[in-house]
Amino acid sequence: MLDRPGGSAYGAAALRFRNGAHRGAACCGRPMSEGEPPTRSNDFDERLRRLRERTPTEDEAVPGPGLPSRTAMGFAFRAGVELMAALVVGGGIGWLLDHWLGTLPLFLLIFFFLGAGAGLLNVFRAAKEMNRGD
Repeated sequence: MLDRPGGSAYGAAALRFRNGAHRGAACCGRPMSEGEPPTRSNDFDERLRRLRERTPTEDEAVPGPGLPSRTAMGFAFRAGVELMAALVVGGGIGWLLDHWLGTLPLFLLIFFFLGAGAGLLNVFRAAKEMNRGD
């Protein structure tokens, strides 16, 4: 259809809207929704104000009993991810160098321990940053 002159566009040829208009009616100034459009600004502002009144502030929000605070759990997750990422990147670089140069386990061990050191350094920096914020 598209490779012939005068071919039809994609979609059904007899596509009609509910009011009997053809497929180009939505672009010709007619509204696409039925009924009155909602008052966006005033309605949204009112709902947002009511929600903010009901929602406790950060000072009032306290984690329940038995649950660790968000900051401690976030720090533990961050520390684990940074250690794993550093070990994987260091080990990957070492393995690639060993594979390329044919010096199996030399660079793998060197870069694995460099990655471990970099990961620990990142965790120490994150802990220092967390303590500075308190």
